[in-house]
Amino acid sequence: MASQITSLTPVLLKDKHAHERDTHIVFQERGHTYYIKRERGYTSVTTLIHKAFEKFNADKIIDGMMNSPKWPDSKYFGMTKPEIKQMWNKNGQEAAKMGTAMH
Repeated sequence: MASQITSLTPVLLKDKHAHERDTHIVFQERGHTYYIKRERGYTSVTTLIHKAFEKFNADKIIDGMMNSPKWPDSKYFGMTKPEIKQMWNKNGQEAAKMGTAMH
């Protein structure tokens, strides 16, 4: 019925394609901040995206999907709003874990 992200062990770029400069980069998860040679001020892509776009409104998106003439063809057709939101939250948490692991 609905696709889900499965647990995968990510292959880290630092392991697959190591580079001497990588040793100068530190990522601090709290604040999503990068330091290069101990110098702060590098902004993550995640931070830029959060600044550029409004917060995701699941209810608004689901209402739009359900009111669309294409709704019967949607992979979410037959699911309730809470089921869709629960699936999105679960997938989002898994994607966030994988993204953090890539750092």
